Amino acid sequence: MRMSVVPLIFFDDIAVRRTRTLGEVARILADLGAEGIEAYYKYFDDLTPATLDKQRDQVLSAGIEFSQFCSGPDFSHPDPEARRRQVEEFKGHIDAAAYLESPAIRMTAGQGHPGVPVDEAVPWVIECFREVVDYAAERGVVCAYEDHYKDYYWTYPDVSFDPDVFLRIVELMRGTAMRVNYDSSNPVMAERDPVPILEAVKDLLVNVHLSDRVTSGHYEHADVGDGIVDFDAIFRILREVKYDGWVAVEYNGLNGVPGLKRSLEFAARHIRA
Repeated sequence: MRMSVVPLIFFDDIAVRRTRTLGEVARILADLGAEGIEAYYKYFDDLTPATLDKQRDQVLSAGIEFSQFCSGPDFSHPDPEARRRQVEEFKGHIDAAAYLESPAIRMTAGQGHPGVPVDEAVPWVIECFREVVDYAAERGVVCAYEDHYKDYYWTYPDVSFDPDVFLRIVELMRGTAMRVNYDSSNPVMAERDPVPILEAVKDLLVNVHLSDRVTSGHYEHADVGDGIVDFDAIFRILREVKYDGWVAVEYNGLNGVPGLKRSLEFAARHIRA
């Protein structure tokens, strides 16, 4: 297993205020012992080759690789034209992931739009998934479906925030090239034990988000290892399936860089165990 970071504590600096570059953050992560970074699509001014080249060069020069490209498509939108726009935008993100030589792209189902029954939204999601998963596979990129809570730019939580809906979609996509980006604490937000979720998707893992929560049902991040997630059980399953991919520490707690440092140290101990 290799250690990466979802740099949420720097999100506003990179994506909103533009006070730090991705390269600057990559150097901080390298100093903390990480090998990779997950790049959210909003971290870039645009996805033209010139912009991607500049950011890639800065990140690689820090000794950091792109472990995953992060997107947040809304494939559950009730408007068919809106879903088509989301598919085409996501294909652009797949192209960017391929250009950056990122092995995977984080994929979401979409928002739980008010008035749209889950049973109506799921077939829309599957239709979009099948198209983009094939498109990505042709370009050497794996679509990694996350057990997701809510994208930064969304109004509503994910339509598959309920782990039962997430697992239903996973089962409907078995036999395709889609794989899973497992997040260790998003099920806690839904007041569910994350370990059985991992057990159900362990054969489909391509990326792992290592995150922790202070209490069940609430967003507040804990330093990884200090919250309520059972990481001994999680790493036992990862070792059982001989998982050798990226483990990305996702930390957005109140302790800033020191909290991220402690989270990375905790992850490193488990990875080396």
